[in-house]
Order: sequence, then C-alpha cells, then structure tokens
Amino acid sequence: LIVAISAIFLCSAALADLCNESETPLSLKAAHKFRTPQIKTGKLWWGHRFVQHLDQIVQLNGQGDLVFFGDSITHNWEERGTIARREILGDYSVLNLGFAGDKVENLLWGVRHGGYCDGYSARVICIMVGTNNRWCRRSTPAEIAAGIALLVKEVAAKQPEAKILLSPIFPLGAKPDDPKRVETDQINDALKQLKVTNGRNIVWFDFTDKLVEPDGTLSPKLFPDACHPSDDGYNIWARELLPYLRPAASAGLVGSWGITIPEGMDKVPEKVAHLIVTKNAKGEQEGSLLWRWGSPEKVLSIKV
Repeated sequence: LIVAISAIFLCSAALADLCNESETPLSLKAAHKFRTPQIKTGKLWWGHRFVQHLDQIVQLNGQGDLVFFGDSITHNWEERGTIARREILGDYSVLNLGFAGDKVENLLWGVRHGGYCDGYSARVICIMVGTNNRWCRRSTPAEIAAGIALLVKEVAAKQPEAKILLSPIFPLGAKPDDPKRVETDQINDALKQLKVTNGRNIVWFDFTDKLVEPDGTLSPKLFPDACHPSDDGYNIWARELLPYLRPAASAGLVGSWGITIPEGMDKVPEKVAHLIVTKNAKGEQEGSLLWRWGSPEKVLSIKV
C-alpha cells in the first residue's frame, strides 16, 4: 500500500510539473512554437508507465546497454518488438523510454525533469521522435527538427559516455508522394541540415533503404498501418542496432569494411584478422574475428 501511495504521489507530482503553464517556451529559433506539454485527462497509463520506468532505471544498477527515446513506434518494442528483443537483443539490457503519443517536447521534459538520463550510464541511446509533432501541425518541419536537435544536445550532455544514434523518422504513408511522407521527409532533411551528428558519439542512424521497397513504397508486411513497424520491421531495426552494441562499440572506430574496431586497434602494428566459424546449440553457424598481436601476446575476438 505504501509503495502504491508513493507511486501515485510521484505520478501526481510529475504530472503537475508537466502541466505547469508557467514554463517558458523553448527558444530554439525566433519562430519556435514548442511549449511544455500538457497531459490530457484519462492518461493514467502514462503515470503508471513513468513510475515503472523510474524503477527500471534503479534496476540498471548504474549501467545500461541500450536506451530508446521515442513515441509509439518505440513504445511498441514491448508489443510487436518482443521477439526481436528476446532473440536478437537478448544479451543486452534495454530501457525503453518510448511513450505512445509523445512529441519532442515530452521527451525534453523527461530529460530535464523526469530523470530519463539520471542515475545510470548508457552505452547506446537510440532517438527517434517527431511523428506526433507532424500530426499536431503546430510546428513547421524546421521547428520540429530544431526541437529534435535540442533534445539530442541535452541527452548528450547528460550521457557523455553514450553512443547516440539519431534516427530519421521512419517513412510515413504507403507511397513516396503521400503528403504525410513528404512532410516527414522535410523534417528529416531539415534535421540533417542542422548537422547535429559528428560521426563520433552522435551518429546518423539511417536504414530507411531496408524498410522500403525499391520504388519507395512501404510493404504492408513491414508497416501494416503505414506508420508502425510489424514484427519483421522490429527484427530489421534490432539487427541494425547490433553492431553498436557489440563489445567496445561505444568507444570504437569503424573500419571501412563495416566491422567495429575497438579503440587502440589503430595502434596495432599487425591488423591480421582470422575468421573463426563455429556452430551454436541450434546448429547454426556463428563467426568471430580474432586478432593476435604484441608481446606478451594480446588476443581480441569480436562476434560477427
């Protein structure tokens, strides 16, 4: 009972802060229109989820492998994406800070006031948000992009050791000329022009070519509602995340052949890698790249 009362109190305090009308507008650009968000009545699920995730942060014991920031597309990792999380990302701890309906300003509140980045150090943070800002039509693509850029900047400041993967908004609408897709593309283009990424701790995480057909249309198999990924869509997303989660990826250099090379490998005089192929318990082939160098001999193995 005490725990329940505490949770309700914390939710109430969080919601009161979130709905505070005295909060000044974000001043990213002269025309920026973002304001501190308001939670609509009847959103008790949000309060429960918020408190649940604060508890998950405590359970990380100070270290998390993968953290998601986003909206319902991210939230759905816990529904359609459960198989991908278990079978592809099962070796890594995952904190999902995606809340259905969230906009850029909701995540900004979470970073500033909700403890989203506090109490732990993340290895990899994946950020994709902005779809709901487009639906609301209260901001221009340039303004939405500026808000995302601010979010990334504030997350990076609070999580300086993390590799931040900034993803463009997934394709929206079944066809390339769908007005929703055109507007989403405008947001993504504006975000790229802001040059938020630096190729080091903040990278542009774009695998759109694996989500669309050659003609740019969305397959119902991957996006049944032309917005949210299916199980197959989350499988693709999970596989694209893997190279950043493998050992030393967060502090590594990326070789021209696409394998993540840990920091210090540029100083190894003999970069001869041996490919070791074995079979797992299911009889499936697995490969590892093995380096040997130095005296006394040092050994490095990376699963591929």
